[in-house]
Amino acid sequence: RIVQSQRLKTIRQLYEQFIKSMEDLEKNHENLLTGAQNELKKEMALLQKKIMMETQQQEMASVRKSLQSMLF
Repeated sequence: RIVQSQRLKTIRQLYEQFIKSMEDLEKNHENLLTGAQNELKKEMALLQKKIMMETQQQEMASVRKSLQSMLF
């Protein structure tokens, strides 16, 4: 009976360690995911800004061309 009790205690400890490890793994996964999402958001914002700048430059070039064709 003592041996059985010790085995149960060992199994219980292993189970608790396993649960704690799984919780830690889940937290790490969430942190990695959050970091990746933040990085992606920053990258998307930079690309959006770049696209807007390029669009503005194209529009300005178009306006210049139109004005030049009107003047000459």
